[in-house]
Amino acid sequence: MKVVHAALIALTASASAVAPIASTPSFAGDEYYGWNCPGLWHERNRIFKFKGYCFGSEEGIRVFGNTGCQYADESAVPLTPDERQLVQIIKSYETEQGCQ
Repeated sequence: MKVVHAALIALTASASAVAPIASTPSFAGDEYYGWNCPGLWHERNRIFKFKGYCFGSEEGIRVFGNTGCQYADESAVPLTPDERQLVQIIKSYETEQGCQ
């Protein structure tokens, strides 16, 4: 947990690289620490939605839709390095909490 927490704090120093994309979340310090599984899932997938990801799960399609999507492969979504690191941090929190 401390490693993930430290990585999130370090990433906040470069948050300006993420912030210019209006639909990408801005964050500070511990923002995602302690979030519940549904909140983490939503935030992680929100990043992908606004970068053109095509959801395959019923829940993803129901929540975000696939209008205007361009990328069926998550690894093909053109995330910046900071966005990709943020997704990894959120996934780490999801793992720590045992999210499905």
